[in-house]
Amino acid sequence: MPRANRTVQDTSHEGQTSVGVVSKRRRVALALALAVVGGALWIRFGGALSSPEQLLKLSNEVRLVAAPDVPASDAPDVREKLAKLSVEALPVAPEELVAAARRRLDLGDLLTARALILKVSLGGDVQVYGAAQETLALTCKNLGLLDEARTACERLIKLDPRGAASRISLADTLDLIGQKDDAAAALADALDNLRPRDIHGILALSRAYNRRYNNPKALELALKSLDLGPTEPEVAVYVAALEIKQGRILDAENRLSALIRGGAKSARTHRLMAELLAAKPNADSLAGRREHHLLTALQHDPAEVRAAEELVKLYNAASRWKECAYVAALALVHDPRNGSLRMLYSSALGKLGNQSEAQQQRDIAHTALALDREISQLVTLKNNRPYDPALRVRLSAAYRKQGRYTAALSEAQAAYVVDRHKGVGRLALEVVSRELGIEMPIVKMPAKTHP
Repeated sequence: MPRANRTVQDTSHEGQTSVGVVSKRRRVALALALAVVGGALWIRFGGALSSPEQLLKLSNEVRLVAAPDVPASDAPDVREKLAKLSVEALPVAPEELVAAARRRLDLGDLLTARALILKVSLGGDVQVYGAAQETLALTCKNLGLLDEARTACERLIKLDPRGAASRISLADTLDLIGQKDDAAAALADALDNLRPRDIHGILALSRAYNRRYNNPKALELALKSLDLGPTEPEVAVYVAALEIKQGRILDAENRLSALIRGGAKSARTHRLMAELLAAKPNADSLAGRREHHLLTALQHDPAEVRAAEELVKLYNAASRWKECAYVAALALVHDPRNGSLRMLYSSALGKLGNQSEAQQQRDIAHTALALDREISQLVTLKNNRPYDPALRVRLSAAYRKQGRYTAALSEAQAAYVVDRHKGVGRLALEVVSRELGIEMPIVKMPAKTHP
């Protein structure tokens, strides 16, 4: 991918401003910039960001900064971590086997994770065995060994018949197998078998229904969790998000306002309030309040990229190009692969007169957006056809192009597992293994991996 220039110039006014950012210092400088500017604003306005019109006079007070480059491949980091794991002594204790498997799982080495977990047998600590089956279910789902994942979920249900997590995991597995009715029944069973006042279980089920776009059921359960007793403030924020989805704007506004009056220092609370105001019929007249809440969200958490993206769109719509470019550059520190954010940054640079840098950023954004679309489409297809090795191979290649080798290794191993003839799957795994400098795992697989 093309790299961003080391300098961003604003040529929209006399007295050009340029800020050079050397490669080694760029991300540190950008991260510090938002903290310094945010802190100065916080002090200036007495700790209350109550005057949005005065908050960010960037055209006079703040120099532009360059957006970070798209990050290089994470292959060296993955290679180093896998190399360290390969020289560790093989664990023997069940809890050590589970911990080692999870470390492998986190790096995309699903085959080795599965082999380690299969060494944990029932007969010792029930909690450790449960953790092993939970890890096995997740590993096998990612590998496409869905029958094995289902068996692990069923073992978990026997260990804890009234727990929600195991039945939710079973529902997810049945969804991938294509047994939608059975998946819905598993969620209903989870609800029927919950312990009285199991707030965490109710919330887990709410989120499971929310993932399946059953927003009414998700909201019903989330409200029930609030009724059962004190919960973390983030639960109320989650409820407000569901209320916004359901069009219950007044309920959500009252809930978020109460949290803000209570002094909630939650970036998500303020971001949701801004999104809520944007959904109102008179949204244009509420632009100042929206800006206030988005800036406050970033004050609480500079890594709240969704708030930054909404703020950039707000500035873009108002033709506030310098603010648009500045906030976009800072947000890209935290999400440098965000193509839509980089495109807005490019547009703002063009309006400020820096056409050369704008074009380079636009090229980077186009590449990032194209890869995002490709990966999104392939993930959707894979979820509908989990036993298709060609899809897994294509997805692994797309992740490699994006420089995400943990995901690339995971999909290459899955392609190897679901490819009966070990043709394209083996080739994909050989390519990724070679690039990571690791040996092809030799793991005994079940005779039948899929129908």
